[in-house]
Amino acid sequence: MNLTIKKEQQTIKLLRDMQETIKCAKEIRSGHLYAVFMGIVSLEEYNQILSFFKNTGLIEITPSLLIRWIKKEVSASDASRELAMVK
Repeated sequence: MNLTIKKEQQTIKLLRDMQETIKCAKEIRSGHLYAVFMGIVSLEEYNQILSFFKNTGLIEITPSLLIRWIKKEVSASDASRELAMVK
C-alpha cells in the first residue's frame, strides 16, 4: 500500500475517532480529550483538528475549554461531504 494512502487513512480514522469520542461524551474537557489522543497527535495537530471541528459546526469550545458536541445528526450525504473536506 502506498505510504501516502496509508497516512490519509490513518488521518481519517483519527478524525472519526475524535469526533465519535466528543459526540458520545456530549461534553468533555479539552485536556481530558487530549490525554486520550496525545500519543497519536501533537498538541499543534490536536488544536488544528479542534479548529476544523469548530469551523465546520460540529463543536463549540467554551472559554473554560469545555468541548461540546453541537452538530445534529446528519444524513449520509452530509457526512460524505464533510469527510471529503478532510481529503
